[in-house]
Amino acid sequence: MVKPKSKHMNSKRGFALATVLVVSCVIIILATSLISVAMFSTKSTSGDVNERQAYLNAKSALNYAATYYENADLPKIIDPKTTGEEYILMKDTVGGTTEEGAEVTSVSADTSAYKTFVHAVYDKAKSEITLRAYAKSEDMLGGNSKSTSLSVTYTVGSSGNVLGRQLSTVPERINTSVSSDDINIHVKQDPSRVDTASDFVPCIYTWSYYKRTDQGIDWNNVKKSEQLTVNQINAVEFGNNKFEPAGKWISDGKGKDGPTTAMIPEGNAWYSHTFSPSRVADDKGGMVPWFNLIVSRQGGNVGSKANDTQSLEFFNVWYFDESDRNIYVEILESPLYYYKGHDWNGKELLENRLIAYANSKQTVYYTKLKGKNDDSMAPSFTITSTGTSSSGVSNGYGWWSTKIEGNGSQDVTIDFKGYEGSSHSVTVPAVTTGTMVGSIKGNSAYIVIEQDTATGQYSARSFISEKAASVYMNDEDYVTVYAKLKDNTKSGSPSIDYKVESRNSSAAKTNLRSAIVKADSLYQGDYEPSSWYDFITVVNAAKEVYNKPTLQSNSDYNAQRDNINNAIDKLTTKDTDPSKLQAKYDKASSYKEEDYTEESYTTLKFVMNQAKELLDKLAVDKKSVSQETADNKAIDLQNKMSTLEKVASYRDNLKKAIDNGKTVRDNNPNSKLINELETALANAENLYNNGSRNKAALQDATKKLISVCSRIQNTGKIDELVDAVNAAQAIIDKDRNILVTGTVTNLEKVIAVIDNAIDSTLLTQAEIDSYKEKLESAVNELAYIPQDDITPAVADGKKRVWFDIDPNGFGTNGTNYYIYAWYGSGGDGKQNAAFDTLTSANESIKAEFKLKKDIISKYYYYDLDNKYTNVIIISGVGNGSNQTATINIDDNLSNNLFMIKSKHNVDYAKLTTIYSSTNAPSGWGTSQYVYVKESKNTSLNTASATSDPMETLDKTENYYIKRVAFDAKSSFHLCNGTTITEKLTISTEPVVIRFIDKNDPFKVDARSLASFKKLAPKTNITTMSKNKSANIVNMDTSNTTTQTATYSDDNVSADKPIITVYFNKPSGWSNELYAKLYQVDDSGSVVLEQLSEKLLITDDGNNFYIAVDTRRVNSIIISDKNSSSRKTSRIKFAVDNSASPKAYFNSQQITRSGSSWNISSYTASPVVIDTTPITSFDVDGANMAFVGGKKRIFYNKADTRAGRKDMLGHALESGKFNCAGEGESGYARVGLSETQVYYDWYEYKIPAGDSDLYSFQIKGLDNTNASFTTEQVHQVWGDVWVTLDKSNKLSISTVNPEDTVSKNTTRVYITKISDWEANYEGMKVTMWGTGKNTVKLTDTYDGRYYVDIPNNMPFIQLTSGESTPTQILPMTKLQGGDVVLYDYNAGPGGTPAWLTYVPGNLALSRAKTNASSIAEGWYIYDYDYNTHAAKLASPYVPNALKNIAESITSTDDPAKDQELADLLKEWTEAYQNLYYAISSARAYVTIDSNGNPVWYPEQASISSGVTFDPDEIKVIAGTMKDALAAYNSDASTLDDINSYTRELNKLIKEISPDVSGKVVAILDNQNNWTGSIFLRYTIKDNITGSSIVRENIPVTSRNSDGYYMYYINAAESQDNTVYDVQFYTSKYVGSYKDKMQAGQEWVYGNSGDGWVSNNSPDNYFTYSSKKYKQTSAGEQKIVGYKSTDVNRKDAFILYFTYDTNVTYSNGSYTILSGAYIISNANYSGEVNLYSDKAKTFFTDTENQGYVKGAKYSDEIGWTDSNFKIKSNNTSSTCADSVNFKAKDGKLNGKYTSDGTLAFRWESQNYLYINNNTTFIADDFVFASSGKVSGGSKINPKFILRSKDSKKPVKITFLTNTTISYKNASGETESFKIYAGTYEARKTGDINIFDKTWNTKFRIVETRVGNGTNTYLSNPRYSSD
Repeated sequence: MVKPKSKHMNSKRGFALATVLVVSCVIIILATSLISVAMFSTKSTSGDVNERQAYLNAKSALNYAATYYENADLPKIIDPKTTGEEYILMKDTVGGTTEEGAEVTSVSADTSAYKTFVHAVYDKAKSEITLRAYAKSEDMLGGNSKSTSLSVTYTVGSSGNVLGRQLSTVPERINTSVSSDDINIHVKQDPSRVDTASDFVPCIYTWSYYKRTDQGIDWNNVKKSEQLTVNQINAVEFGNNKFEPAGKWISDGKGKDGPTTAMIPEGNAWYSHTFSPSRVADDKGGMVPWFNLIVSRQGGNVGSKANDTQSLEFFNVWYFDESDRNIYVEILESPLYYYKGHDWNGKELLENRLIAYANSKQTVYYTKLKGKNDDSMAPSFTITSTGTSSSGVSNGYGWWSTKIEGNGSQDVTIDFKGYEGSSHSVTVPAVTTGTMVGSIKGNSAYIVIEQDTATGQYSARSFISEKAASVYMNDEDYVTVYAKLKDNTKSGSPSIDYKVESRNSSAAKTNLRSAIVKADSLYQGDYEPSSWYDFITVVNAAKEVYNKPTLQSNSDYNAQRDNINNAIDKLTTKDTDPSKLQAKYDKASSYKEEDYTEESYTTLKFVMNQAKELLDKLAVDKKSVSQETADNKAIDLQNKMSTLEKVASYRDNLKKAIDNGKTVRDNNPNSKLINELETALANAENLYNNGSRNKAALQDATKKLISVCSRIQNTGKIDELVDAVNAAQAIIDKDRNILVTGTVTNLEKVIAVIDNAIDSTLLTQAEIDSYKEKLESAVNELAYIPQDDITPAVADGKKRVWFDIDPNGFGTNGTNYYIYAWYGSGGDGKQNAAFDTLTSANESIKAEFKLKKDIISKYYYYDLDNKYTNVIIISGVGNGSNQTATINIDDNLSNNLFMIKSKHNVDYAKLTTIYSSTNAPSGWGTSQYVYVKESKNTSLNTASATSDPMETLDKTENYYIKRVAFDAKSSFHLCNGTTITEKLTISTEPVVIRFIDKNDPFKVDARSLASFKKLAPKTNITTMSKNKSANIVNMDTSNTTTQTATYSDDNVSADKPIITVYFNKPSGWSNELYAKLYQVDDSGSVVLEQLSEKLLITDDGNNFYIAVDTRRVNSIIISDKNSSSRKTSRIKFAVDNSASPKAYFNSQQITRSGSSWNISSYTASPVVIDTTPITSFDVDGANMAFVGGKKRIFYNKADTRAGRKDMLGHALESGKFNCAGEGESGYARVGLSETQVYYDWYEYKIPAGDSDLYSFQIKGLDNTNASFTTEQVHQVWGDVWVTLDKSNKLSISTVNPEDTVSKNTTRVYITKISDWEANYEGMKVTMWGTGKNTVKLTDTYDGRYYVDIPNNMPFIQLTSGESTPTQILPMTKLQGGDVVLYDYNAGPGGTPAWLTYVPGNLALSRAKTNASSIAEGWYIYDYDYNTHAAKLASPYVPNALKNIAESITSTDDPAKDQELADLLKEWTEAYQNLYYAISSARAYVTIDSNGNPVWYPEQASISSGVTFDPDEIKVIAGTMKDALAAYNSDASTLDDINSYTRELNKLIKEISPDVSGKVVAILDNQNNWTGSIFLRYTIKDNITGSSIVRENIPVTSRNSDGYYMYYINAAESQDNTVYDVQFYTSKYVGSYKDKMQAGQEWVYGNSGDGWVSNNSPDNYFTYSSKKYKQTSAGEQKIVGYKSTDVNRKDAFILYFTYDTNVTYSNGSYTILSGAYIISNANYSGEVNLYSDKAKTFFTDTENQGYVKGAKYSDEIGWTDSNFKIKSNNTSSTCADSVNFKAKDGKLNGKYTSDGTLAFRWESQNYLYINNNTTFIADDFVFASSGKVSGGSKINPKFILRSKDSKKPVKITFLTNTTISYKNASGETESFKIYAGTYEARKTGDINIFDKTWNTKFRIVETRVGNGTNTYLSNPRYSSD
């Protein structure tokens, strides 16, 4: 059997077909919704591998095979002289199709062992290849095997491709790719901080010491921590020998001390950094393989060792597993502390606050006897190779486990007791391990042992997951409880007591239910009667077993499921009647294409073709297509006929517009719009004369022609209206964020209507005036939101308290005031600060508790946490001796102003803010005052308005503003000094006052700020007059009605869903209930009756149900088999329910009320959760099994060896980490480490189905208190994880806590149900776990309810708000992470579902945290070239990011907060990207832009011996210098940052290493080889010529595309040739390449490609510099062959990546980017760029791709004079060839040339294409050095269209052009079109945004070399 030869052969399965059978949906639906009456299980049932899946498998296999042969050399792969065929065998052992790759064989017998394979037959004579896929279908037990086949035939031809492989040979710096020697440090934030105000991005600082050159270290021996000490002996732990592999500790003298390591968020509060110590410059002899570690705030001011800025040290950290080079640190408790003393013991303030660990090499082996669920197996495990044994421990439910060192690569023998109790053994070969629950990167293998019933022999089968093993055994009826010890440093012996509360289902019963539902959904009329009655008998028998009240055995349920599936297979399909489809097809065929719009007829034609295929099949075999398929296609045809549109009206309207346009043109020859009119006329006439039927084009041309005519005829008046619209829009653009949304929306609607009217019709003067009036009215209604920028908004969770302090009675003027706050009894944790702190004379330590002075009033204020209820105000005078008595603050803060006359005289009142509009009527005057009256409080000013000397309100842009004190009986008036307005209501909510009557200045509108923000405008644009056409006779421009064809409709029923009908059994009825189904018409007459009766099934003996296919039936009669009198009436069910939540999909429920029967939407009853303590469990004291332990914790250990010194060379204090004389700095510490097992997860498997409720408690989880038993957990389901906190409170997680953030509470958001709000008293939620609580939902955010769920009650159920709920949603549970939005109908079929949701305020908080971490920490430094020391005094700082992060605050508007979060995230990512781009660039920059040498630490990451063109390095250095300036500037824009990132990355991508004398070997690692990559090769001795083998050479470098790459020095070999080159790992071995010569590049594709040349053709030369400058007279710059082969006279190609500036003695010129073909007759193989001859050649416009004599784009108005593309183009035409030169703008609309259209984008920026851009010409030339992008558009179009529709598109690309666009999924696709001339293989439009572009063209001329590859086209599918 041969291996695949294509790189595609390990690709994953692609996009599966979107079609899903309704029946399959119902199987999944009911498996989740019907498990119990009130249970909602998140577990979906896996369906059988049925025929539908087989079809999908076959289809995917065909796609897979097509990919394989797409780039194959077919005549060699399939030799027609021999077999002419071969087979692709899909390795689908676990049920997938392409997930595991494939094998290729020419032996047909090999196919028998595979479920899916493809038979490939190549017909050389016909240039065709036929691929036929075969896929077997079977049930879950492997029975009922069938085979499905599909085939496709392709035309085979050569694409004339440019090159087979063209991979970059540019090395990439280390931190932008993962390499085999990288170390990853992961830090997890304290969960209690996550998403809070105290959250921050943690950072790391690592350091170690260089080894001594005279002492060797065996790096490969460093595997375990006990060996670290041995290696440390070789290090000198001294300051100047220090090495900082992950970034330096900076101290810039400006208070900016700390690490600058770039930490990247990984999700779930984890952050990481990667560094590679082995690739750092070895100037001091290399590095000892260990490092020390500190966790810090990113860039925090930690030099002073302040609390909560950094942790203490971890010493001697390293990894234990070469394949798992990860170190993990978790912050367990906040804050971070640093112990400053010299006597630190290595543990204090570190242990139990942070934990550091690495993973050991360990695999957990699980094993189980298939079908054996007790503990009798008692296995032991022995490693075959070493004889090491270990006993298994019971995990419950028959599972046993043990832990074995290693990664599963060794053989293991398992000894066990078999089914009969005697001893047996099996040997398990090396296994593939999967990820184990409870470990970040654990390994596990699941071994199922079974017995052959015929031979009695036992065998073992290995699975990578427990789920796969359980499915294989058909035994999933258990759940796992995982528990974590309280003290992870000590082992424990926890045990569990449990009780299964409900046991009403099993996996086997669920599978039977799926089969029943599938059977019930089949339609009797589709099958022959005899087979149907046999079938229904089997199904009803299965239902009887299902309905038994006690749970049956799995084998009983499985047998019935198999019976149903077998019966389905035996059903005989009736012949399909094609008459209905034929009639519709004939009717559709009668319509003439020319009568209808192109869009509508094309849609119809597509469906007609589908119908014709079905009819052709039915003509051969009446059973080949089902009746349902045929009928549905008839409906489809009917629908498409009904949407046909007559084209005549659109063409008539265009003709009238053309005639009117000519008249307007003749009457207005001097109009400034005449050119625009001519263009519109030309386009319109072209469409009309060419018989266009394209509706969109016809309407667009009509609209534009009418618009320009209207503007010409109404020039001045129209312009006035346009100016008014622009002015209104300018107001919106400027002030949108401070305007009331409703008023903005109204104005935008008015503008939209006016814009449409201007563009689509001629306007009369009256209409123009009417529009202006409406516009003015809408502008006047704009309402500005008051902006109190002086006093910031109150943050969430806080309340603002105001103080009016009399300086004469309390303190003095200028005194500072401080607030002491507490709640409860006060004390630690319940007060805001220590009282002594607030009375201290040191004002700096209490600054954060200082009252803030309100600038616009005399008052002070402070924002307190909501929890505080008591305060004391302390005066700064006398160091706190002056303080008030206790002031009580009520929860709702109804009195928010406290007036302090003296320390014992404190009164209270209310305070509000009043905003008064500055837009006052002229009669008002210029002054405004507030007059408060009717106040009972003498502290308030009650003087009359005329004598009150109140100050005028401070004027803001649109409002006066004033703070006003009042009490409960106060009111107020606005006053102008002499007169007051009417009495106005006052409250603590800010009040906004506006004048509403321009004739009465004392009438005002006063309302709360919240109400004001909801103002609704009055202008109604719909009242405007209808548009008339005054100037176009007989033209109805307002006609938008659809012109449709006439047709007959025979009422074919529409497609409707399958529903579940429930029946609430009346008292006295038996359990044998049958349904008879009917189709009735609107009058109630029976149209169709299903003769056989179907048994209903039940889960509880009360509610019975049946699945019903409403496409065929719509009513039901249910009867009791045991009594003829017990029968319902015929009940018609509704398909579309009300808007109420469909908790169980489209379910209906039949109930009896007296003698009548009712049907309504089905609603279950709430489950009553009983949390009464359990005194008797099913099982007591079941021991839990320890399955963790892969993690090993690091502990600090003092270095007690004699003579040990700290970093300053001083002797260590005994048992400590410092010298005793070091004082309190804590600096210079050194130490060792030791490790131990991390005792984390234990588990036990409980025999409960995934939907069964169970309760439990655990003993011994607190392994420091043997008698402790946890709280009881009641009535939960599924797997759970439990942990204890410090106070032994139990936390319950419903998802693996290793994969999420475990918070104390989770805020859940719930979509409101309007029906419940209106009719059922709203909503409430019940939550339970260790207790139970029910909460009425009242709090809202963004229109949704929210509630905080504590971590001990993660199980919830939502009900209506009545005391006894009548509406209910299914029980559910928390999902973890950001999946926190519960929506009642977001799931399939309108079911409840959990959705990912991050509220706007949280998104903004996270964005600010991340932005601040980068702004504060990601500093960049220059280095001294000689000393390599960082220049700390002048860092490059992300100043603009810092400024924007500080300026953005929450708006309390969810949408606006989200916008701000997105903006800040965009800025943050931009700076991250530029940081990495600069770091990558510094790896190559060894000289600056002036040629001076420079040093950066990143240079160490480039492979030794690799050099680059100095000119290219100078360009990168210059660009990097500018990028650093932008990084540091506080004036940089987002475009600035992104532009430099793109520019640097592009320069790096294109840099050309000097590979002369070397061979470049590249590994295309498609098969994902893991572990270290090595290389071996052979050279010939330079003297003797004998062979020398070089091997075990580590390959760590990668190229800029991420491929492994190695430079081999071929000069070492006698003949400059290396031999037998091979990549390999410890596990994988690649094939040899026999020889490689100096200067060659080779790629090894390890998925089957083998070695492929990566070289460009030898006549092709690429240059990536942006400028060349002659530095001395006579200097030459030779490009081309460079005289290396003087006899070369053939033509050659020079490719310039960028526009390149050349300066020489006679001037300068620019070489535009692209490929230039140089004639051999003129240049003899080389060109001197510093010559007039070169200047003449490269500046010749024809050589640049422009057309001689053609019009330039600025001449014809396509661009302006600066070659910026005009943005308003819709259709531009030129009668000549066009040189479309552009430097700025976006392509948009159509561009038509009567000759050649030569387009060149002369900019390095992206060329953005607006959607639906079209080029129309005879031929095309295209050049762009910038990427061509579709922007944010989904599936954009950039169309090339030949002007002659009978001629295919022909285009010459002068540049290698990268195309980028977003596909239908919103993902970015990109591909490259290489320079050359292409001609389409057939006529028609070509979309450049199509990644299969190259398959549609043939190469006419290549500008990048020669070569061929296969392409497959014109697929013809068939099913067999």
